[in-house]
Amino acid sequence: MARKRARDDSRPDRPTRRRATPSPEPSDPPPDRPGSSARTDWTQRLTAVAAMAGVFVTIAALLYTNAANRETINAARAQQRLAEQGQITDRFTKAIEHLGSRNQDVRLGGIYALERIMKDSRQDEPGVIEVLSAFVREHAKLPPKLPPARMGDDVRPAADVQTAVTVLGRRPAPGDPALPSVDFTGTNLRGANLTGGDFSRAIFSRADLSLARLEDAKLVGADLKFTNLYLTMFWRADLSNASLLFADMDETKLGRAILRGASLADPEQADLSEADLRGADVSGANLGYAATLHGADLRGLDLSDEDFTDAQLSRAKLNGANLTGATLTGAELGGTDLRGANLTDAELTAGSLDVALTDATTKLPVEYAAATK
Repeated sequence: MARKRARDDSRPDRPTRRRATPSPEPSDPPPDRPGSSARTDWTQRLTAVAAMAGVFVTIAALLYTNAANRETINAARAQQRLAEQGQITDRFTKAIEHLGSRNQDVRLGGIYALERIMKDSRQDEPGVIEVLSAFVREHAKLPPKLPPARMGDDVRPAADVQTAVTVLGRRPAPGDPALPSVDFTGTNLRGANLTGGDFSRAIFSRADLSLARLEDAKLVGADLKFTNLYLTMFWRADLSNASLLFADMDETKLGRAILRGASLADPEQADLSEADLRGADVSGANLGYAATLHGADLRGLDLSDEDFTDAQLSRAKLNGANLTGATLTGAELGGTDLRGANLTDAELTAGSLDVALTDATTKLPVEYAAATK
């Protein structure tokens, strides 16, 4: 027995085989109880309705809050506007006080303060225009007897008057017909600098603008009746539809100016002696009837169909001008330079060209040419 047990012990161990236990098959879910599916469907519907109601409540709250915020913002803006208007009123009052100061520096500060108000408050622009116009009329009155200006005179307005004129020339809405016109009636603005300013619809009637500079200025529809424009510089200025009736335009410089529709003469005569009109646009302008144009420079202008009846054109420069169909009956042409001018179909008094300067380039009317042969 011992030996047998020993042999059994000397044998290597062998794995023990076990029988595989079959896994249990999944059991089918228990059948639904009657009515449980309907209850689940109603529960889901109620949950969805509650969620939607919550969304609507949230939206309503947001809308209410937004409306309340808008009312608050509008009220704040209204208060801000009232405060700003109150500040502008205070600024306006102080600026007016400064204009009445005896100190010129204080007056200058008042003028610039009014300019700022004019830019900040559109509704105060009319008042500023009227105040500054009145300031210029008060501080630059035209004396009853003022000696004639002479070339080379070093004259100019006081600094505060010049500043007020400059500020009015750059007002925010110069073309708005609802605003009052700048009014410099009867002022002494000799030697003033209005270069580049916009003085559309401005009134300069009976003012003295001799030796003034208005290069590149805009004077559309301006009133310049009875104005002294001796040696006034209007180079490249826009004088469309402006009225210069009865103006003294002795040696006025109008080179390259725009004069469309402007009134420059009348039966009483306008003085354009020595005026420089080279390159000016004079279409529609009433230039000529009985006008004084002694020595005026009209070279190269389109003066077709213009009426120069009884005009004084002695020594005028009309080289290369287009005078087709123009009326020159009774015009004084002594020394008038008509070389290169086109006088086709022009009306002339017989013999009037005998004292004018003409050459082979002058185009004469057929009737006049035939009569002189």
